[in-house]
Amino acid sequence: MVPSESAPTLCFDASFPLDLQFAVTVADLVVRFAVSAGLDDAAADALGRSFEAAFTRALNGEPAGGDAAAAVSLCAGDGGIHVALTCGETSWLDEHLPRPR
Repeated sequence: MVPSESAPTLCFDASFPLDLQFAVTVADLVVRFAVSAGLDDAAADALGRSFEAAFTRALNGEPAGGDAAAAVSLCAGDGGIHVALTCGETSWLDEHLPRPR
């Protein structure tokens, strides 16, 4: 068997209530995911800050009340790293990054 040159595929999807207390939680998950996918600490931290800012924008852009939830999607495979934050029909963050080898 020939060893594979590709890194394993990592994917994570979760939903969080649109509540400010979860902004830091989401950012921390994104940072940990990004490091596991091969990004260096500085790039992972920057991505986490982008997610925290997007989560806050989503919180401020959604009507009060209701069952609004932020959907977080993180996936790293041979095609690169894709991270997204959506709330309902609105995309608040959609990033495609090359995956380091």
